[in-house]
Amino acid sequence: MEPSLGGRILVSIQRKFQLSTALIGLFPLFLFFLATYIRLQYMDSEFAKEYILWGILIVVLGAGFALVGSWLLIRDVRDPVAELTHEMNRIQGEILADELRIYMRMSFRH
Repeated sequence: MEPSLGGRILVSIQRKFQLSTALIGLFPLFLFFLATYIRLQYMDSEFAKEYILWGILIVVLGAGFALVGSWLLIRDVRDPVAELTHEMNRIQGEILADELRIYMRMSFRH
């Protein structure tokens, strides 16, 4: 169960954590890879090809670590949020039930 805004869930908490963690983990890697790629344009082409393959491997490993990190993070956040949402719904149901009982008592008195 996801907390919602007016009954609409725009983006799930899990998706937000996954995207933000991936962006935080991968953006510096992509910047480094891009800067290195630009610099390698002026060097030996054989060395540049090997280095680019190595760089791609590093980016893929970074993406793997970012996704594992986001999974661990969302696991620690998702369960308490689900419990909180469940308790809020339970309390709301009890409050509505209490209000209905009060209304019924007041209706029968008049």
